[in-house]
Amino acid sequence: MTPRPVGVVGLGVMGSAMSSHLLAAGFPVLGFDIDPGRRAEHEARGGTVCDSAADVARSADVVVTSLPSAAALVDVLDGEGGLHGRGRPGLVVVETSTLSE
Repeated sequence: MTPRPVGVVGLGVMGSAMSSHLLAAGFPVLGFDIDPGRRAEHEARGGTVCDSAADVARSADVVVTSLPSAAALVDVLDGEGGLHGRGRPGLVVVETSTLSE
């Protein structure tokens, strides 16, 4: 059985480590980060790059977020191109950011 894609939004230190482990375990990983360099690194590891968090949510049943601030989380959830209302039915969002707020 082919594993379903997992999404990762935020491909910094933690997000890229999680995406690397998921790729190594055989999961297709759809990734997005606002930094083009992080997106390129994700693609070089074998991941698929998406144009927005919403694009990740449209194709994954589970999306992991790993973001640098509470403002970034709000933007990823509710901003233009965010997750809210754009995911597949039953979308599970796993928030792993270390936030001070």
